[in-house]
Parts: sequence; structure tokens; C-alpha cells
Amino acid sequence: MDYFFLQILLRIWLSMDSHRTPPIVDTVEALHSLIEELRGIELVSIDTEMDCCYHYHDRVCLLQISSQDTDYLVDPLHLDLSPLNEIFDAPNCTAIFHAGNNDVPHLRRDNNIVFNRIFDTYVAAELLNLPSKSLAGLIKLYFDIDLDKQYQRADWTIRPLPPEMDHYARYDTRFLIELRELLLPKLEEANLLGVAERMCEGIVKTRLPHKEFSPDNWVNVKNVRSLNAASYSVLRSLYIWRDQLAREFDLAPYRIMSDYSLVRLADCAPETTKEVLDFFAKSSHLEMMTKVSDSLLAAVRRGVEEGPISWPQEKRHLANRFSEKQHHIFERLRSWRNKYAKLGKINSALLTNKMLEVLVTELPKNQSQLEKLDIGSPDLIKEYGSKILEIINS
Repeated sequence: MDYFFLQILLRIWLSMDSHRTPPIVDTVEALHSLIEELRGIELVSIDTEMDCCYHYHDRVCLLQISSQDTDYLVDPLHLDLSPLNEIFDAPNCTAIFHAGNNDVPHLRRDNNIVFNRIFDTYVAAELLNLPSKSLAGLIKLYFDIDLDKQYQRADWTIRPLPPEMDHYARYDTRFLIELRELLLPKLEEANLLGVAERMCEGIVKTRLPHKEFSPDNWVNVKNVRSLNAASYSVLRSLYIWRDQLAREFDLAPYRIMSDYSLVRLADCAPETTKEVLDFFAKSSHLEMMTKVSDSLLAAVRRGVEEGPISWPQEKRHLANRFSEKQHHIFERLRSWRNKYAKLGKINSALLTNKMLEVLVTELPKNQSQLEKLDIGSPDLIKEYGSKILEIINS
């Protein structure tokens, strides 16, 4: 379809906004009606709004779905969304995402939703090495429309949704079908469609890793290196205390106390309630700290009594799966890939770290074995296969 004609159609489409926006789906009856409307659909665009900034556990708070002519909002806080698998897992349905690796595994974990097939516009933009990979950037690039992103970190557990957040959410999926139609021929022309499909298949299979709180993650607190060994133990104790309090109040840990305040408290190690309240005198956390100052002081004392601690040994990402030789091969491959990407000779999206891990797992001996791994693009493997094999087998 002609690019400028597509722009005109989009602007007409946007002018009919009131016809595209039915009320939020928040009852079982409305969900069943939605399923009937979408039954047999071949292309549907999807996004989610997450709660990752307000409560202790992140979760899907809103599901956005767009067909060619309607934008739907579905409330996962009040509904079992698994009946939507009748649509999304159908053999003829392609779900279109932007950066679906953020949405697909969360929908699987939180809502038991699975997808038969997806197309990811972010993956396409990466493979095509477009000047912008963000959704807002792509919409501006191809449709000359500015997307408002101010509610990206809003509290999406709010009900009812304010009108401006409702409007914002629907626009995140509205353009994805048309964007796919523009990117598909570009992928085909660049001989990258097969690569994109394999990467999208990987996203469909992605599951969220089971994450548990680790006391040793205090090493990831910002500016931790500014402390001495004696303060490390106080920071570790405060880090554990903050997590316990966050669980108790169902708040994101930083809403209890910022990393900046943790480090400063570990450094000064207050001994009295007055010192704690003086520390937070101009902070938005003062009211809460007034209530929990006794437990905070107890955490500081535990850290002081423990004495200086050393920096934990860093865990290698591949330590549990690969031998020392495989580690060295992985690092040489990654160094070569990064060097060539910097020189503009290859697109690093065509040879990701996951693909390098496949290489060091299989350790192909020749071009035929390398091609059977079905990684990267055919053109890249054809041009640089001998170099990859040289690194692996040297």
C-alpha cells in the first residue's frame, strides 16, 4: 500500500476515535462478547500496562487489544483472562507486539495466556537497524504522529481509569497492525523475515525466571562502592530490612526508601530516633520513617554488630552450564561480534548473546554444522561463517 495513502487513511481512522473505543471490558459477560467479536481474527495487536513501580510484586494491570477498527481495554485485575486463549492461540491468529518479551511472559505467568504466533515490531526494527526502535519513534517515523508516553510509569491499578489514561492505553496498540504491514516487506527484501520469525518464536516460548529476594543483591545498590567494608554490613542489613517492610506494606522497595538514602544511612549509621527523623526531615518518607524508626535502628545495630564484610564473589552468567573452554570461546565470539558491530560490518541483533550461547553449546566443526544450527541470518552465516568457525575451533 502506498505510504502517503496509508497516512491519509490513518488520519481518517483517528478522526473516528469515538467509534473505536468501547467501554473497558471488566465483566465476564463483556469478556465473552469480546471473544465473539474477535473470533476468527487473523491479526490483532496487543500491549500491557504493568504495575512495576507501586506494589511489591509486578503484575499485568491492563490488557490492550486492537483489531483493524476497534481498540479494547480488558481489566485483568477483575477477570480470568484465560478464555482469550481461544483467540490468541488459534492457528490462524498472529498477535502483534512491540517488545513482546516484556508482555508475553507476564501474560503467561499472571493470566495463563499463551500465543500461537506473534510478530514483534521491535524485533523487526532491530533487525532492520532502523534509526529508531521505540514504538513512539517508529510511529513518528512512519506516520508522523506523536505518541504521548507520560503515563508509562503511572499507577495502572487505579479504577476507574481516568479518561486520559484510557486514551493513552488505547493508542499503544492502535498502529501496530499497519506498522507490521510496512515492516514485513522490508524484512523480506533484506532476507531477514526468517530470522524475525525465529526470534518471535523464541519470545512465545519465554517464561519468566523465578526470582527470589537475595540478601547479597545489596551489591547492586547504586553508589555502594562509595562505602567502606564496615558500612557494607550496615547496608546489607538495611537492604534486608527494606525488603521485609516492602512486603509487609505491599510497596515497591524504593517507595520505602531510595537506594541513595540506603547508602547514606549505611554511611552515617544513626543510633537514635532523633537522628533518623532529622535524616528524613525534608523527605517524603518522613511519615513512614516515624512509624518504623525503631525497626530501622535495630537493622542498623545488627549491621554494626556484624562488623566489616567483604565484597561477594561475582557469579559468572554461564558458570553452571559451560566449561572454562566454552567460556573463553563465548568471550572471543562476543568480542569479535561487538567489534564488527561497532565498525558497522554486522548488526549485533543478528547475532545475539543467546545465539552465541547456542554456538558454544553445539561447537560446530564446519560450515554445514553451523548452518544447521539455524541462527543469525543466512547472509551473515554465509559471509562470516569461516570466521565464526575459526574462533570456535582455534
